[in-house]
Amino acid sequence: MPQLGNTPVNNFRPPPGFMDSLDAKQPVAEDPQKLLAKLKTGAGYWHELARALPALQRAGFDWLNIEAETGLERALQSIWTIAGQVYDSLKEQANFPQEKLKYFNPEDSEYKLYPMRILAVTARGPVAEYIADQDLNTTVGFSQAVPWT
Repeated sequence: MPQLGNTPVNNFRPPPGFMDSLDAKQPVAEDPQKLLAKLKTGAGYWHELARALPALQRAGFDWLNIEAETGLERALQSIWTIAGQVYDSLKEQANFPQEKLKYFNPEDSEYKLYPMRILAVTARGPVAEYIADQDLNTTVGFSQAVPWT
């Protein structure tokens, strides 16, 4: 086995396409330039646009490239990505009222879902329902929870 200094080098490489099916919810077939245009113009809800970010990264774009092309700040890209995963987890829950998902469509609703990232998937539904029912504004004090805002 080859070595790098005193550390052996592992030559294992997964077969081609090994990771392709892991992000089935993410758009893969769409042209990266079209995805960048959608992000730049804000054509869609935030959670729909967030799905473009991992697809662009798979196409070779990094956070900085996406920010330069679209004006979408890296911190917001991260928030959209994570809050989008929370949104998708709510959408997949059979016992979560799908009509309450509409509450999380407007701009800045990602800030209501982002803090739920630390909750178990099963706990997110009741919390999201409560936020929607009470029309809570969870963006108050958000900058204290997220150091880069």
